[in-house]
Amino acid sequence: MRMRAILSLALLLTVVGCNNNNGSSASQPTPSPSPAATPSVAGNAVPAEKQPEEWVRSEKTDQMNGQKSVFLTLRSSNDLHYGVDGKGRARITLGCEENFVSLLLEPGSYTPGLRYKFDESAPERDNWGSDGRFLSTLIESDRLNRLMRTKTLKIEFTPPASMTQIATFDLRNLKELVQQEKACNFRKKASL
Repeated sequence: MRMRAILSLALLLTVVGCNNNNGSSASQPTPSPSPAATPSVAGNAVPAEKQPEEWVRSEKTDQMNGQKSVFLTLRSSNDLHYGVDGKGRARITLGCEENFVSLLLEPGSYTPGLRYKFDESAPERDNWGSDGRFLSTLIESDRLNRLMRTKTLKIEFTPPASMTQIATFDLRNLKELVQQEKACNFRKKASL
């Protein structure tokens, strides 16, 4: 009987998972800095400067017409708080598809209104498409040019089950990444 209870508990832990990730499906390891990455002064550790997030490039090829779409995704440099005790980073994705350039923000919002700010410019209001999972907008060439010149983009929005928050993105090398894309000519296709 005792062996049966132990086996049942082991099976339950295997199926449900024995982690503390608040219901997410995949456990995320906590990175720890290597000793070489942590400078020290006279034997005392000096806090390492926070490294900016890196752009992640992905592409998709349409199986019907062979058209290639390119996506550049970046996580925010700050955490947002969701619901009661959730926490995580927002993501933006700049996408170039066959006839348009778009910007996607995850998580989304049930309200399409948001504000954004390029570097130290005045905040601007906009309404993006919204379905709760993400917010999206088409990018015209003027706004794309501003994004490519911007170092910091701030977006103020209200994620589901949360209060209004600001996600900050370090766009430091977006211009170089966009200009390297041969599959998508972002400048010519950026039109609303």
